[in-house]
Amino acid sequence: MTRKSNLLNLLAAAGILAFSTNTVQAVPLTTPQFLPTGTSFSINFHGGSGGKANISFDLLGWASLDGVNFYEDDFTLTLNNNEIFKAAFALGGGGDNSVYTNTFGLNVAGLQPNIVTFSGGDILISGLLKLAPGNNIFTFSYSALSAGHAGFQGTGDEAWGVNNLNVSSVSLPPAAILLSTGLLALSRRRRKPQTN
Repeated sequence: MTRKSNLLNLLAAAGILAFSTNTVQAVPLTTPQFLPTGTSFSINFHGGSGGKANISFDLLGWASLDGVNFYEDDFTLTLNNNEIFKAAFALGGGGDNSVYTNTFGLNVAGLQPNIVTFSGGDILISGLLKLAPGNNIFTFSYSALSAGHAGFQGTGDEAWGVNNLNVSSVSLPPAAILLSTGLLALSRRRRKPQTN
């Protein structure tokens, strides 16, 4: 076998192995526990050899979780200790909705207007992002701003939670799988018969 055919075999096999998986991880939070601002939690997701993944989750506010106002609370999502999404949302407590960081252009659906309802709120955040090879750590956190703001108000006034959290790796499109398979077939066809 020539070096060229060895290389084609490796490329084809790597293409199939790296992209044919479609792993889905879900954190079942059907009855979410509401957390006070100033807290966080993390999940691990194995990204294989790296690549893209879909993420979706419901961000829940309880009572009067605030957007941009004197009582502002900020939600942050980090991936491997890098901030990829940060925003303030009116989830019962009024204030403006504002996204400060959105590295991968995640979508936000279900935003409420700037009114105080004291009845919480629910928005959907979803989109495509890039994973590192191996283990990836997602950290979800909420903070109550203190400098020039009201700071922590307690769970009697506001709290937050996450529901229906799903992360799934993105498979290679069919055309790319065919390309990998074609490379493998081409490398096999080019082998010369051995003579004794």
